[in-house]
Amino acid sequence: MVSLINYHKKLSFSEGGQGSLETILALPVLLTLITAILQIALIGMAQVLLQYAAYSAARTGLVRDFDLKEMKTSVGRILVALPGITSFGGYSFDIQVANLKSEDSSSTRATTAKNPELIQIIVNLDFPLIVPLAGKIFSRNPLKRTITGYPTVELTASWNISSLYASQGAGE
Repeated sequence: MVSLINYHKKLSFSEGGQGSLETILALPVLLTLITAILQIALIGMAQVLLQYAAYSAARTGLVRDFDLKEMKTSVGRILVALPGITSFGGYSFDIQVANLKSEDSSSTRATTAKNPELIQIIVNLDFPLIVPLAGKIFSRNPLKRTITGYPTVELTASWNISSLYASQGAGE
């Protein structure tokens, strides 16, 4: 009887490689999840900084008579805090000054002199997806890339000048 049990143990399969196999199967999924979470966190941080940059551009525009060069400098000072600014050579961003009263943006300066509350500042940023694999996961347009070759995602933030007036009135 004992020899029959020993013979059966010799025929049964060994489970010694089971943990290695499970690790090999689960590791790519786990690494993809970690990189996706990291890239989502970086995009969220960039969106918060971009919103603050739009606020700063609106405030600078209000003080400097909506001079786009001064407003771009203000936005650039905020966006320096984004990760990889020194490694990737800067980010591509754009500022628009929109008139909320009419669609004609050429009359912005005339409107600001009369009623600056009707102005909206819009800041667009092409944020590079710098985490490995994230470009393939999140990029809507795989052909749109920065100078360095990373795919980008477009982020937008806007700020109404009337919000500045409301915050000044509330603080007094």
